[in-house]
Order: sequence, then C-alpha cells, then structure tokens
Amino acid sequence: MDKLGGLSDFDVFAYLATGLAAMAAWDEVFGTTWVIGANWNVAQAVITIPIGYVLGHIIAGPAGYLIERKLVPRLFGEPKRILFGESHRGIHGWLQRNVLMEYYTPLDAGMRQRIITRAEHEHKPVKEAESLYWTAYAVAKRDEQTYRRMEIFIRLYSFCRNIAFTAAMAMTGFLAAALWLWWQQGWSEMVGAKLWLALFAAMVALGMLIRYLKFFRLYTVEVFVAYSEPSAAGKP
Repeated sequence: MDKLGGLSDFDVFAYLATGLAAMAAWDEVFGTTWVIGANWNVAQAVITIPIGYVLGHIIAGPAGYLIERKLVPRLFGEPKRILFGESHRGIHGWLQRNVLMEYYTPLDAGMRQRIITRAEHEHKPVKEAESLYWTAYAVAKRDEQTYRRMEIFIRLYSFCRNIAFTAAMAMTGFLAAALWLWWQQGWSEMVGAKLWLALFAAMVALGMLIRYLKFFRLYTVEVFVAYSEPSAAGKP
C-alpha cells in the first residue's frame, strides 16, 4: 500500500481507519458531517485525517485493554494457552463445541513436544504456556521472514480489534440516540433508523471480534511454529 501522508500500513489499518470509522459513527448519532456527507477541500482533509489518526490512537488504548486483556482471557481464553491444549470448561467448552471450533484447536502433539524439548534443552521454563510463549517469541522475532509474517497478523488483528470496539461504542450511541428520540417524540421513522443502525453496528462488532480472534490465534501460532523449527528461526 502506498504511504498516506507518511503513515505506515500499520498506521492506516490500525489507527486512521478506526478513527474515521468512529467519526462516521459520530456523524450518524449527532448529525454532524465530519465524514458522512462531507465535501472536503484540501484544508479540511489536512485537518480531518490527522484528527482521525489521533482518534484511532486514543481508541486503541481502551480497545486493547478491554478486549485483549479483559474480554479475551476471561471469555474465550488466550491462544497461547489454548494452543498447548489447556482444558476448556463452562463457556469456553460451549464456544469450542458450537461457535469457535478453529480457535480452540491446539497445536498438534508432535509440535508441542518439539517446543517443550527445545525449551528444556535451553534450560527455559516449560511448565506454563505463558513462559513457553515468551521463550518462543524471543527467538521468532529475530528471524526476518517470521517477524514479517507476525507483523502482518499484528496489523490484521489490531485493525479488527479496534473496529470491533468502535462498532460496539457506535451501537451504544445509536441505542442511546434512539431512546432519547423515543422519549422526546415517541416512535418515529428516525427512531427505527437508529435501531437498525444499532443492529448493524452490533453485527459489525461481533463479526470483527471473531476475525480478531482468528488473526490473534494465527499470530501466536506463527510464534510457536518458528520456535518448533530451529532452522526457520535460527538457533539462539
């Protein structure tokens, strides 16, 4: 992708797209024209694009904290643990059986054993998946081709995570706007339109969350695969 105003691909995917999506949602909730209905001239574009980029950075903070650090470990389980075959109970087990079969697929037993064997040979801790992950990451990031693939997955899962969070916030805004209009005016076509937008935002949030889980898992797989094949990542 050609650079946009000096921004990297990661900046465009993870931050600028997220910020512009949030501004578009703001337009729909409050009737502004930052993005939707905008007719930018050069000066307006010069102002709006940096605002979107900065807003994307701001959104990435709570998105990473709430989704990556809170929601995923508690509701779905972390890929680095699932890939080493940790048992899934309660909601994890239901999700594994009915919704996210691929997400809950562990590494094959042979690969897991190669990873453990190498870690033991290097006198690294092997009792927990967390320790094995960071041991593998330290090796994988030193291989240029492996790290390039890891960066692709980082870009993809960051984009999906941030858009999922933005869509969830947009859903909340549309519902609040619908309730406010209903309270002020009673039922109207505008209330119905806001509710349809809320439903659409909810579908986007769920869909992008599922895509986030896919790419987050693939990123973690890449780390472990590189470590299981010393010739690919290089011996430390």
